[in-house]
Amino acid sequence: MNLTFPSTDWFQITATDYLWFYFPALLADGKISQPVAPVSCTGLGCEGYFLPGLPSYIHFDPTTPNLTATEYPDATTFIQQNAPGYQLDFSDIDINTDPSVTLEDCRVYGLSFLALQICLKQANNSMLASTTAL
Repeated sequence: MNLTFPSTDWFQITATDYLWFYFPALLADGKISQPVAPVSCTGLGCEGYFLPGLPSYIHFDPTTPNLTATEYPDATTFIQQNAPGYQLDFSDIDINTDPSVTLEDCRVYGLSFLALQICLKQANNSMLASTTAL
């Protein structure tokens, strides 16, 4: 994760816009992500999602024939084997073992009429996202 990205001048304006319009569909839209078996957690409240990398990372094999619409007229997805992507595993925060998230872990992004507060804290190899602790 590039932590200098939120410090750019234009991030304040664009972050809220992008998250407001695109984040709700990030894990629900099957064209953007797919549910997969989690690798870093187990049990109830543990879910895994795979998000493909950028289309610019897809490399076509010049030795295979091109697919045409007549072969798969109802296709809505392109499958690329062994392509880079991201797996996100979500699990409940354990209030007994995970550190509390405080206001110091939060940042507000946005404009005067629309803002977004994001609270993130690193705990070992995981990232905690939460509202602030009371």
